Amino acid sequence: MTELERAVETTFDELEFYLAQSRLHVYPFILNYLNLMNYMLDICNSGKTGQIEEIKLMYPMMQDRFKKMCGQLEAYSPNKLIFPEGSLKRQYLEMTDYMSSQSHKLKTFLEKPSRKNQKKEKKSKKLKYKG
Repeated sequence: MTELERAVETTFDELEFYLAQSRLHVYPFILNYLNLMNYMLDICNSGKTGQIEEIKLMYPMMQDRFKKMCGQLEAYSPNKLIFPEGSLKRQYLEMTDYMSSQSHKLKTFLEKPSRKNQKKEKKSKKLKYKG
């Protein structure tokens, strides 16, 4: 198991733990997933091709799994959701917005062709024009 796979499994184990509680602490649930996405973005920004390919394979499964968990979260009655400092749902919404933007960044990065592939495409185009 790679370091990345271990990070994903550990995060989802923690998320399952939070969902299994009779009352759900919302912030740690979201922060755990957000930390995992930030870790993946750091890997993408570092340019480690092998790990980026691994993320490309894992990311769709990860998103599906998290969406299912969020479905479970939405099924909680509001009095079972615990927000710090009372019911500060505005902060919760800000966190989910930030998480969405991080998710979009990661998805956009993973959908871009790599620089090596772009160089190959440029070379092949040049060859076509020479012919």
